[in-house]
Parts: sequence; C-alpha cells; structure tokens
Amino acid sequence: MPWETKANTSKEFKFQYARSADFWAKDPQGINQVGCIYSAQGFEFDYVGVILGPDIKYDAEKDALVCLPKLNKERNLTEKDGNGDRLIRNIYKVLLTRGRKGCYMYSCDPKVSKYFKRFMNY
Repeated sequence: MPWETKANTSKEFKFQYARSADFWAKDPQGINQVGCIYSAQGFEFDYVGVILGPDIKYDAEKDALVCLPKLNKERNLTEKDGNGDRLIRNIYKVLLTRGRKGCYMYSCDPKVSKYFKRFMNY
C-alpha cells in the first residue's frame, strides 16, 4: 500500500487514494493508504493496524521489550542522546491507541509478537 504522501497517481489509480496527503485520514479512499505517526496523531479510527519495526525487540533476560534507536527509520536517533527509547515508545503508544474498536499489530520480530500474545485473551 502506498504512503499517505503518494503525490502522483496514475489515471488507473486516480480514484483509489485520498485526494491529498492532508486528507488521507478523513477521506474514505484513504483506507487504501498507509499513514505514519505524524499524520495519524490526533485522529481516531474504528480500527488501526500498526507495524512494529526492527527498532523494538524482546529481551528474554529482562522479559521486556527494549528499543533500539539506531534501527528506527523515522528519526535519526542515537543511543547516546538518551531520548531514543522514550521517543520510540511514545511513537508506538500514539499509533497503538488510535483504534476505538480494535488494533491489529504486526511485528517484524516474531519474539515481539509472541510477547504480546501472552497478554491477549482470544
């Protein structure tokens, strides 16, 4: 799926996407696009899907999730600045709380998926 910022769509796909990146979250056609932390912030959706990237891993020794700022693609974070962990956690918190009825999660790391499944009732 294309990002919400897809600027030039071919005639074939002209009516499949929101009319502009500014409207992807409000436009019914935005369902065919993917948003990011900046464009999803402030919106609530019935359902949201979140991809947990390689910047979050499961640490078996701590039995906890750990953030790896150097693997975050969105920001140029380093582990030295001390804010990387907090910023990554905040990004995921915002994204994971956008769905009113539900949230679908996909993790690039199967161990992270397994960690979350421990807390789900299904």
